[in-house]
Amino acid sequence: MSINSESQAHRAQPVDFALKVLAELFGHYMTPDQSYGLWEEQLRTAMWYADDALFCLRELLANPPENLAERLRQAAKGTLVLGNHPGMEGQDHTDDQVLHWIARVTDQLEERFQQNLLRQTPKTIDETDIQFADTAQEAIDNLLAQVPFWATDITSEADSASDEWGEGAWSVHLRYTLPYP
Repeated sequence: MSINSESQAHRAQPVDFALKVLAELFGHYMTPDQSYGLWEEQLRTAMWYADDALFCLRELLANPPENLAERLRQAAKGTLVLGNHPGMEGQDHTDDQVLHWIARVTDQLEERFQQNLLRQTPKTIDETDIQFADTAQEAIDNLLAQVPFWATDITSEADSASDEWGEGAWSVHLRYTLPYP
């Protein structure tokens, strides 16, 4: 599965993915320091995954599901001990308490993400490719589908390449910036 299709799957089910990420980061009886250490590792190895996580956490916060506390417990398979986290001491937590905890955690994850992003050097990609399609726009769209979802400043143009490549051939030029690898 490509990064783009995996990301689309995450973003199509934002609550489920957000709960999975919270369980991965904060489950297994981890302390906050251990959890944020895992997040830092995620930032070093796959910022696109962290970007998805933040998108989905924000969606969860904007539209929290019913039984949030129970769904989080289920996602973590009982290994999430919120009592390890400041302000979350005790056993049972209401949906509101869990929502406030998720908001604090999301803010901290976002801050670390932004700090890491500032350390990245954006990379400009300038590429030309031959695409076969009925129209110039279709040729451009075919190539755009392969561009990472986090690309910015995307420009494109297509010129007929039928003289060299035959009917339906287009020379597509793309230029875009990747704020992180």
